[in-house]
Amino acid sequence: CAILSVAKVPSIIAAIYRYIVNKDIILSHKSLSYSRNFANMMLLDFKNDKVNDVVAKALDVIFILHADH
Repeated sequence: CAILSVAKVPSIIAAIYRYIVNKDIILSHKSLSYSRNFANMMLLDFKNDKVNDVVAKALDVIFILHADH
């Protein structure tokens, strides 16, 4: 149950953010990693393309450090 909750948090956060800024909600893609998927759902309109490797790697590090804390 806890793992399922953690897995849904990025989708919920991205949906709330995009609702607040009056953007269409972007659904998750099963083919993307956890971090790349989150960044893609949040930032796709700003990049006009898939989020680059640097952003995804930075999010990986941030999420690992946060989980370890």
